[in-house]
Amino acid sequence: MEKFWFERYVKFAWDYCYIPALKNAVLLTDDLSPVEVWAEPVKLVTRKDLHDYFD
Repeated sequence: MEKFWFERYVKFAWDYCYIPALKNAVLLTDDLSPVEVWAEPVKLVTRKDLHDYFD
């Protein structure tokens, strides 16, 4: 009897799961975080120093 209720609950949960609309969804990524934007000038100076050292 318990197995029947578990299967019924799982089916109910699956049938009524929330699926958001993707039309106006904002894509969130960590490719360009605010910290990376803030640190970009430091990275440019570091890369220039590195290239000057090895050239």
